[in-house]
Amino acid sequence: SWGCYMLRPVKMSRVVVAGSKNVIAPVVEKLHELRLLHIVNYNGSQPSFEMGKPIGKAKEYSEDLIKLRSVTRYLEIKNKAPEKTYAESQILSEMDNLLNNVGADITATFERITVIDAEVKTKQDQAKALTPLAVLPLPLDAYYGDESLATF
Repeated sequence: SWGCYMLRPVKMSRVVVAGSKNVIAPVVEKLHELRLLHIVNYNGSQPSFEMGKPIGKAKEYSEDLIKLRSVTRYLEIKNKAPEKTYAESQILSEMDNLLNNVGADITATFERITVIDAEVKTKQDQAKALTPLAVLPLPLDAYYGDESLATF
């Protein structure tokens, strides 16, 4: 008889595991290892649970952190441990100065570099397109205004 082998539904509960990126990965790995939960990435579909937003100063610090990461990416600064420690007030003061003054300069310079790189690429493409004309007997200025060239 198959009756004793029949699958029966088991009551399930939904849990939310939340944490910062540096601690959530080991927790999720351990939960997988223990086979305690079926884990899925949160897709925002549950109206009763929303992704948190920083409150108070945390929102400001979060925005500052994004700007600092952007600056480090522009300058190609590699992560490394600080050589000495600083007081929180000094860090906050320096961070404000960096983000307000230096950060804006770095962003503007990076944007200008991007524009110059695009101009260089355009000039290289033009030079590449004109390379076949280098064998012609006249200087390129002599051909100015002509829309096409033909040989017979």
